[in-house]
Amino acid sequence: MSTSRFRYPTLQCVAESVIHGDLMKIAHVAGDMPISRRRTSPVKTLQIIEGDIPRQPPGFQPREALLHLLHNQVAGRGSAVVSALTGTPGVGKTVLAASYAWACHAAGWQAVVWVPAETEGQIIAGLASLAGRLGLRGADDGSTAAAQKAKKWLADSSRPSLLVFDNAVDVEHIHRWCPPTGPAHVVITSRNRAFQRLYPPVDVEVFTPAEAVAFLQARTGSTDEVGASLIAEELGYLPLALAQAAAVVAGRGIGYEEYLDLLSAVPLADHPPPGDGHPTGTAQAILLSAEAVAHIGPDAHDLLNVLAVLSPAGVRRRLLYGGAVPDPTRRTRIDDLLSALADASLITCSEDDATILMHRLVQRVLRDRAERLGESESAIMGALAHLKRFNAIIPQGAETWSARADVEELVDQCMALSANVPPHHPRYLDVLDLQHWCGQYLVNLADLSRALPLLAETLAQRVRLLGPDHPDSLMSRSILASAHAKAGRPDQAIPLHESTLAGRRRVLGDNHIDTLRTQNNLANAYRAAGDVNKAIALYESVLADFERLCGSDHRDTMSGRNNLATAYRDAGRAKDAVPLLERTVADSERVLGEGHPETLSRLNNLAMAYEAAGRVDEAVTVLEKALSDCQRLLAEDHPYTLTCMSNLAAMYQLIGRMNEAIAMYKSSLSKRERVLGPDHPDTFTSRHNLATAYQTVGRLNRAATLYERTLSDCERVLSPGHPQTLNVRATLAALRRDMQVYYSASWWRRLIKIWTPP
Repeated sequence: MSTSRFRYPTLQCVAESVIHGDLMKIAHVAGDMPISRRRTSPVKTLQIIEGDIPRQPPGFQPREALLHLLHNQVAGRGSAVVSALTGTPGVGKTVLAASYAWACHAAGWQAVVWVPAETEGQIIAGLASLAGRLGLRGADDGSTAAAQKAKKWLADSSRPSLLVFDNAVDVEHIHRWCPPTGPAHVVITSRNRAFQRLYPPVDVEVFTPAEAVAFLQARTGSTDEVGASLIAEELGYLPLALAQAAAVVAGRGIGYEEYLDLLSAVPLADHPPPGDGHPTGTAQAILLSAEAVAHIGPDAHDLLNVLAVLSPAGVRRRLLYGGAVPDPTRRTRIDDLLSALADASLITCSEDDATILMHRLVQRVLRDRAERLGESESAIMGALAHLKRFNAIIPQGAETWSARADVEELVDQCMALSANVPPHHPRYLDVLDLQHWCGQYLVNLADLSRALPLLAETLAQRVRLLGPDHPDSLMSRSILASAHAKAGRPDQAIPLHESTLAGRRRVLGDNHIDTLRTQNNLANAYRAAGDVNKAIALYESVLADFERLCGSDHRDTMSGRNNLATAYRDAGRAKDAVPLLERTVADSERVLGEGHPETLSRLNNLAMAYEAAGRVDEAVTVLEKALSDCQRLLAEDHPYTLTCMSNLAAMYQLIGRMNEAIAMYKSSLSKRERVLGPDHPDTFTSRHNLATAYQTVGRLNRAATLYERTLSDCERVLSPGHPQTLNVRATLAALRRDMQVYYSASWWRRLIKIWTPP
């Protein structure tokens, strides 16, 4: 027994918001759902190498005692082991970890994963990249959800894997992302000795005198042991400084004594030591190496300065090339410069040669030099030029997914550059422009945990520097509002959209395309908040303006028509919704093509309108076609595919095909939990709908359990007053009343049977 009024499944229409001409899908319950590429199939290879593992440097000293210590910490252990390599900058922690990584790979370990760990964002991005490599990252997974899947994979695996967190800073961040179980060995490199209090330590010190001499002799080819000992002592046996010395000696073809003379000639007054307990010769050695490449030309000097303000986690070589199809001459020149810098030990390269790495200590010394020489401005301008060229090749809107790796690179470099450009700097607005693009790309990728704080910071800084009505401030406010809408927070999206609309009317006028798009997006937020009548009034107004200014076949016009029709359906005006959607689908098929994602989403909406008009058989036919097309053209677990699947299951439920409905609901719920995560509003919808199906077939206890979990999740993630929360709460209350009546009647029937004479 159940109340049919409440067991009706939730159907999902798709509204469309427009930002600078790029459509961003917003599901009625779930918020924006950007189109994405197909998810790759799971990896079949036996071994996986993920991340930019540094290659073995020239003159490498194996430091076998430390490698044996690492090996012994994991030997014979069946559970996860964490080792902390700690020491001051330049002692070779990263080189040691890389050496261990290649040894693990040679030993046949299942996966060797290298993750920069200076910030939690880098940790999440690195693990998310592993999830993508494994085929675990779903079509709409944000980085955090994908990273959780990678962590779980490492914990659940039966074969050993190595996970390196390089240059870790925050103990809590590392603890949060370490696999809690499984045979993985986690190796942390850090200057923060607090890690030693939590994890088995491996102290990495400077070279021993013998190691230092052997290193210099191997790098330079000189057998002068006395001279090598003098240099090693002068540089405090620090591996990084010794590498600079060896590069100059070998590059210039000079002896050790001549190098010491050159080193002593570098003025200390202008170049103080870098601290961290290093001898004064450390900075001198780095600067001497930088001067040694000056003969190449000013380009080498400028490139060093640029690399010093970019990410210490590495810079992709293709970012430095510039352009989607880099000029061959420029590419050759960049490669030549990088080779010279590598020969001078000022940079290293990843094993695949795709990533350029500059040690943080080298970066610091070079930034200090640029500051003293008045070159900081040109270094920042050079870095901005590289990043702007790289940004220009990243596709926008639905196609951003195909460039996910490029987005991660741009975000990492932008954050590093931002740390070196204070808010009062004359180029700070250029940095904000890049932050804005990064935030928008992250929204397109549904990576809201990183997008929201980045967009909020960009908006605050633009308002402070430019004022609230500057076009850049208005655009930042619009993007932030859309991000909140995507996160299922219409209460936060609405005031931002309203403020943006007021500003654009003042600055751009009522008929500007951006003003009209803001009205469309505001109407979406009203509808998501349950104020459908207010949404309809605004949709009708903006659609008339779109048709007048853009024409009936413009994408904004078709989007506005789609949104108005779905709002009509929500308001019970199915007779108005059906012809409007039929026209929109026909126009989409003619203008965009039958297989275009927007056409497919509008087919879904047309089916929902048919259902509301009582034309259920037609709704089923349209949805079956839409689902088949989505599975064929997008992916089995694409958000649009899952929305069609959920709606088709609801249609099957309505016409009594309960076995098919329940099976499809289960599949939809399982995929949404995997692809979107357990806290996504669409996942709540799938769980709610499965509960309604169980309620329909009389499995009341199972239905109640699902309703209770969904209500708890909605209250926690959305809010107690969110429309979706209110719907689930009402459904659960009705079920509890039905169960009370049912079990009460059952008790009386049993009692009557007992007392009734045979």
